Amino acid sequence: MPLESSIELHINNTYYGKIYKNNTSVQTDNFILYANFNKPNYYESTQVYQNNQQYQIYLQANITKQFILKLIGNYTDINAGWAIRSIEISSGYCPSQCQTCSEKFKCTKCNTNYYISKWNQCVQCTSNFQIKINDTHCQDFDTTDATKYSRLLIKEFIGLEINPVTYSEYLVISQTGLNFLKGANIYYSILNKYQRIFGGPYIWAQARFSRQFNILDPHHSLSIAFIVVFGPSFQDNGKFIFWIDDTHMTELTKSSPSNKIFKQHQHSLTTLKLDWECQGLNNEPIEAFCGFYQFYITVHYCRTGCQACTNEIDCQNPSTVLSSTCQQINEYYDWHLDQCQKCPNNCQTCTSLQNCLTCKEGFINPIQGCVCSPNQYFDKNQQQCIQCSQNCDRCINDVICTQCDFLKFRILTNNQCICKEGYYDDNQNCLKCLQFCNKCTSENDCQDCIKGFSYNSNSLICERPANQYYVSSLAKFLDCPINTLCDPCNSNYTNCNCGDGIITEMEECDDMNNLANDRCYNCKLECQKQCTKCILGVCYECATSGWYLDTLTDQLICKEQCRDGIKVGTEKCDDAIESTKKIYCLECDLNQGLCLKCREGLSPESNYCKNICGDGIIVQAPDINVFEQCDDHNLSDDNDGCTSNCKFKCQIPLICDSCQNDICLHCVDVYLINSRLHRCECRESCLECDLSQGNGCLQCKIGYELRDKQCFTICGDEIVTLDEQCDDGNLIFDDGCHYCQYNCQDQCALCFKGICLKCFDNYLLIQEKCIKINYEDKILSQIDLNFFSYQSYDNQELQLYQFFEYNNYIKAITLQSLGLQDKEFMQQFEQLYFTYFKSFLIIDQNLDLFHQREDLIIDYLKDKQKNIIYTTCLQMDINCSSMCLSCSNQQCFFRNRDNLKQNCISIFGDGILAKNEQCNYLIQNYQETYINCKYNCPINCQYCHTGICINCSQGYYLDLQTNSCDSICGDKIITPQENCDDGNNIIYDGCTNCQFQCQETCTICQNGKCLSCIQSYFYDQKQERCLERKQCDESKGLYYDDIKNICVTKCGDQIKAGDEQCDDGNEQPNDGCNLCQFQCELLCKICIQGKCTECQEGYKNQNEICTSTCGDGIVLLSEQCDDGNNVSRDGCTQCIIDPGYQCIKVQETSICFICQSNCANCIYMEGNIKCTSCLKGYFLLENECITCSEQCEECEKTPNNCTKCRIEKCEKCNNSQGLYADYKLRKCVPKCGDNIKAGDEQCDDGNKQDKDGCTSFCEIEKGYECTRNICLKIPEKKVDVSFTNSSSDNNLVIKSEINFLNICSLIQININFFEPHEFNYNLTQFQINETSVYGCQIDFEFLKTISEINLIHLMIPLSNKTLRFLDEIKEIVITPRKQIFYNMDQKQQAQQIVSASNQFTFILQLIGPLTIFFGGLDSFWTILEILTWINYFYFFNIDYPLNVKQFFKQIQWDDIFAIPNLIELNKPTDSYYFQAPPKFSEKGVNPLFIQNIQVFCILLLISILIYALSSFIVMVFRKKLSTTAQQTHKIYIYTICYQQQKVEGQNYAQKKNQDHFQQKLQQLSKLSLSLFQFSYEYLQNFQSNLFSIVDLFILDIFMASLLQITCNYNLDHYILIINFGLALFTLIFIFYILQVYIYVSSKHTLLLKHTIYQRKFYSIYHSINFENSHAKKYCYWNIIRKAAFIFSLLYFYEKPLLQTILCCISCSINQAFLIFENPFKDKISLFKIGIPEFSIFCVTLLNILISLDDYSHILDFEQKYIIGWLIITLISLSIFVQILFLIQQVLTNLRSNLLSIASLLRG
Repeated sequence: MPLESSIELHINNTYYGKIYKNNTSVQTDNFILYANFNKPNYYESTQVYQNNQQYQIYLQANITKQFILKLIGNYTDINAGWAIRSIEISSGYCPSQCQTCSEKFKCTKCNTNYYISKWNQCVQCTSNFQIKINDTHCQDFDTTDATKYSRLLIKEFIGLEINPVTYSEYLVISQTGLNFLKGANIYYSILNKYQRIFGGPYIWAQARFSRQFNILDPHHSLSIAFIVVFGPSFQDNGKFIFWIDDTHMTELTKSSPSNKIFKQHQHSLTTLKLDWECQGLNNEPIEAFCGFYQFYITVHYCRTGCQACTNEIDCQNPSTVLSSTCQQINEYYDWHLDQCQKCPNNCQTCTSLQNCLTCKEGFINPIQGCVCSPNQYFDKNQQQCIQCSQNCDRCINDVICTQCDFLKFRILTNNQCICKEGYYDDNQNCLKCLQFCNKCTSENDCQDCIKGFSYNSNSLICERPANQYYVSSLAKFLDCPINTLCDPCNSNYTNCNCGDGIITEMEECDDMNNLANDRCYNCKLECQKQCTKCILGVCYECATSGWYLDTLTDQLICKEQCRDGIKVGTEKCDDAIESTKKIYCLECDLNQGLCLKCREGLSPESNYCKNICGDGIIVQAPDINVFEQCDDHNLSDDNDGCTSNCKFKCQIPLICDSCQNDICLHCVDVYLINSRLHRCECRESCLECDLSQGNGCLQCKIGYELRDKQCFTICGDEIVTLDEQCDDGNLIFDDGCHYCQYNCQDQCALCFKGICLKCFDNYLLIQEKCIKINYEDKILSQIDLNFFSYQSYDNQELQLYQFFEYNNYIKAITLQSLGLQDKEFMQQFEQLYFTYFKSFLIIDQNLDLFHQREDLIIDYLKDKQKNIIYTTCLQMDINCSSMCLSCSNQQCFFRNRDNLKQNCISIFGDGILAKNEQCNYLIQNYQETYINCKYNCPINCQYCHTGICINCSQGYYLDLQTNSCDSICGDKIITPQENCDDGNNIIYDGCTNCQFQCQETCTICQNGKCLSCIQSYFYDQKQERCLERKQCDESKGLYYDDIKNICVTKCGDQIKAGDEQCDDGNEQPNDGCNLCQFQCELLCKICIQGKCTECQEGYKNQNEICTSTCGDGIVLLSEQCDDGNNVSRDGCTQCIIDPGYQCIKVQETSICFICQSNCANCIYMEGNIKCTSCLKGYFLLENECITCSEQCEECEKTPNNCTKCRIEKCEKCNNSQGLYADYKLRKCVPKCGDNIKAGDEQCDDGNKQDKDGCTSFCEIEKGYECTRNICLKIPEKKVDVSFTNSSSDNNLVIKSEINFLNICSLIQININFFEPHEFNYNLTQFQINETSVYGCQIDFEFLKTISEINLIHLMIPLSNKTLRFLDEIKEIVITPRKQIFYNMDQKQQAQQIVSASNQFTFILQLIGPLTIFFGGLDSFWTILEILTWINYFYFFNIDYPLNVKQFFKQIQWDDIFAIPNLIELNKPTDSYYFQAPPKFSEKGVNPLFIQNIQVFCILLLISILIYALSSFIVMVFRKKLSTTAQQTHKIYIYTICYQQQKVEGQNYAQKKNQDHFQQKLQQLSKLSLSLFQFSYEYLQNFQSNLFSIVDLFILDIFMASLLQITCNYNLDHYILIINFGLALFTLIFIFYILQVYIYVSSKHTLLLKHTIYQRKFYSIYHSINFENSHAKKYCYWNIIRKAAFIFSLLYFYEKPLLQTILCCISCSINQAFLIFENPFKDKISLFKIGIPEFSIFCVTLLNILISLDDYSHILDFEQKYIIGWLIITLISLSIFVQILFLIQQVLTNLRSNLLSIASLLRG
């Protein structure tokens, strides 16, 4: 959503709310933003919408009757748009499908077929993990809502997840048969790809499992639930058994009505044992298995403090008191949390978070949650409703108005209400400008006239053009009419009328007629009647049902809304169906509404499809609800079992001998029943059958003969029919076919289609014959020598065909059985052909041995091995030549035999049978039966041979033509190819053709059961079918009942229909028609069709109404009395008893009387009225009622003889003591407000005002104490909660007037959106300032990331007594700091960084002193400066990742010097103690100035001490070696003028002394000379060294000053004043140092080269190319850069983004300087300084990115962690470069020193 854009909602043209975007984020007014989804790309057809945001919002509004919704968008970006995805409108606050709810969103009664769930919602209770516990409620397997103390113990096998720990707790107790085919320890399987179950296929068939649980806490019961799964072939005698604690609980079988187990079990032991067993003799783990999933165990614990219980309320030995009431009026009891919770902020009293009862003052409408009035807005800071501005009707705040008061002539512009055009603002009201003025500042100051008018500055009016007049209703000018009586140009409207053709002021048009619907009616522009908002003839809204506003055309008109189910206007139909093309209509003409082509079996008729009876296709016509029961493809014969209208009809008894409901059940012997068509038919052998006369078969098929109306097969005619297995034309036994049935030898063990496949023992199968075996020689008992033959062919080659067989004894294919003579005979032939043709008939043996046959044969024919050829040709194939390798139907296929030599691969599909092939066919004959030249059995074949199936598995039949096993649909056996099998072929009965099928009108079909229908059909729950909705004509008084799908009458609609005798449109009885049945009044004697013809005795008939005659002295039923007169107020007036009177009937006449005063009951006796009882408070004495005394409520005989006292014991109340009589309570009670404290009053201040200490009920208000009826407010104890000195952790310190001694441990803590196990805390009490008052420190440990939304709630007791009352607890809410939770790997990485940092610090401590002697001090100094920057990087107020945070925190550059603090000030116990910002405090920085400059001061002091020692050493040497006076020496040393440029002119005496001194020095030892040189050089360069120290500490000095100034606000202690003064002085000192740097940088190059000048300032510019004027500026620009960095770091600490940007800018100045020009002497120095500077600049850039992430969360956790490693890498790189330079300098100096020593030794 673009900035300053919005979408408003108006209901009935009234503003109700909007969603908008301001500078911060997307906001809402009155809407509640429920969810926000980010959808990067959204595709709609070919259009792509990018960067989409989806907002889910809702609004509560009180609306009655009809309403119109209007959404108004105001987008500022033309490239952005908005749309409504869906709108859901619900009435009231009841959940969906709820009929009655007790309070908001809490349903107590659901609609039909819906049940109340655990969250008081309405559900259908159809999920697997739900179960109906009664007629109204649905229970989840997760029963944690059963009691407030219910908790889940186990929740397993819900999806695909698995817990390895609990999974190993399942133990196998016993098992039989096959189980665990996947492995011994695998107990689970996957069901339907998405559900892991315990057990299941290949796992659990016959085994028992056990698992034990420990439940240590007291509890009273358990809920156990899971779903059992059975395999598809699980037998009815198998069962699933479940035990609890070795007690048999339940058994399930596959036929059980439900496979869900849900047990409520009483249990209080500490252990629970569950057992499951899958049992059944026929069980196997592949198809007949067991399993379960959705496993839940819920433990119902005792309430808190209870050690044993029978339910959640009754406790046997409670240690706590159960209470469910709240003390505070603005609290409610949360049943789930078992504690009192605060009502919503604006709510005074409530029963839940959603159900508010009363609102706080200033808020209205508790139903909507207590909101502000329409003309008010809620101020979050003040927490109250504030009135909108004077001219604003609705607003969001005091700046943004959303709706103006139209009656005040104001309109909304830019969120403000301004005067509309033609009005001006006088600072209070909008006043009208002068006539025709469009804009003015006052009444007579018109700045702009209405378009067309011109302003006359003289007359100060807006003038119209000549010959024209202005019509304000149209806002335009019209020409003046000519020669008409109506003259609007001269304001003469006397003769102007509607219909005269002239448009005047109050008219919009005038078409000179009074016709409606012609665009102008009654001189007003007219829209369509369906338009609900018409302005000047243009329609802007069509809110009429069934219509919509078409905005795509030039003219805005209302059009019919198609597919909304409402037929209006020109619509011919409207079925509310989106698709206009039904599945049964294949082609449709939408323009004419005609169906052109239907699916097979249906024909188009108008706009629907109808069935074609007689086409032989059984189908239904859904549109006209016609079902074909049968269709035998003829319409001529109605007696053949199927009528001409395709309905069942039984044939004559000669054909069908058993019939019921037109369905044939049994046929005579000649016929067979067709179970699908339910009629009798001839057998398949019949070619022509008589189906109507009973003549049976009239003509048979070929191969059959007709005998006695039936066909019988002819055996021996060599024609194989369906009833024959074979027909060889003979009756020879054992020739394979005998009596047309396959036949084999008796010795054959397996015969297939007349071919023997296997012989019995002691027989060998040779050429399909069984040959007896001689056991002694283990060879064949007889050999048919006809097996061998030889023949000469074209090339005179000899050949031998040899059939080889399998030898059962040696288990191999061999020629051994032939004998030696035969083998010698075979060797005479040049080529040997071995045929494989019969080899595949060997079955039930190891077929792999066939591949070894070649080697075994070669053993006998070694010399002929090259001539061995394998072929499929038989000896009978005489036409094949010697080169034929394969024959088919005596056709030879040639192929060179060399192709089958060693290592050759056979080719499948070439039609040549090679040595490793069982079969081979040409590729065009290829079928899947012969894959890879190996025979494969067809699928579902139980036994086959050579790829030909012999017998199919159960549930399948063998199709001999296709050699396939097809499922038998209709045998009630479900195979894998079938979804179902109901044993019939009835369509749309749930299972058709063995596949689940519902009606075409069913929208939701599950397993053949329809659950929902299309809108135009009725769903019958009992039949689970879709029925056509009854068409009811309401104009005839018939109305549709959508529950029963019938047409019913409605009594009272004034339409007589159905079984109604009449309908008078009312429910008044005795008016002639009552309950739509004739009924006359009660006094009618004879009633005919609601009209009375004769009345009862004493009544007369007047206009068919029976009336009585009042005053005739006869009391009738319609009369209360009748005293025989018409006197009024005599007890009976107009036959009605007067008030206070009683009337009795004496001889048909009424006598009326009234009781005496105060008499309750009286009787009329002998002309007198006698009182029988008095009113309460009176007693009867001599027929009079006398009042009782004041103390008596009832009395008798005397006034003081009380039988019932008004006050208990007839006590008299003493008003002076504040006690008054309360006759309702029957006791003396105090009166609140009489200023007398009495009875149970806690106070009485003489009034009934609240919030003055004593409530209107005379109770002491919270926070007050009352004495002698005077109430004073108790000063509230202040509790101060603050964070410890850290910016990242959330540890708290609590200080208060309350002494936390023994209270600290009682504090309770809750965190929003945190579970108790997700955080830990430690409470520690501490002594404050060595006083007796204690505070409390809270240390947290969070086990997940915490942010600002996770508010911390501290429940602090005000005393150390037991927490019995909420008044004794003070709740404090803390907004936490964001704290990231890191896993163990990340913490270990951070620890490694800490360890490496410590080692690095130790190395630097060793290197530092060595650089003084071996060189490299410059690089070491640069490393110290880099560490200084690292030290200050930590002070950025950003959330570093853990790795870089530990890196920055651990490296403390001043640790290298290891200088301890000499002074410890500003401790927490000091009275003047103040803190640094959190990041500084986290690193232990003390903001006191003197604490932060101690290292600097100590180094300065060490330098001064070295200077003094060096001076002493030099002085000693000079005194010992010099020959002249001290004065001469002084003159030589100190009289050198700074402005001298040369040494010329020296005094000769001085020169002589100098030479003498140098000679003396040369005579000294090497050590003494080195000591003198070091001391002398240090003295000469002392000032330069001081500047070097200042340059290193400039950041620390400046930071220490700013910390003291910015953090110290109160100068109420002398230490603070001293440090503040020192900080100011240091700032001046730093400014002075800057001036020195600027001064030195401005000097001439020659002066900077001078030795004496260098000794003072050389450290300032030692590495600078001071011959370059720009380079010299780098000295002081570097100081300015550092100062700007520290200033930005401290002063913008609270604005992290600005802090990081400014610090980055300060570093970029230095970087730009280095890029612009090299300020150093050489490139090595640039490289040496530039790399650290560049790294520092990059780190500040990355800090900006981290601060942006803290603000807008643009990085994920891993990305931020990578940035941390990048920062560490940059810093490490810069330090590594310096270490390299340091090593290089050390090595160079070491080499030089070694060379000097070598030279010295040589000398």
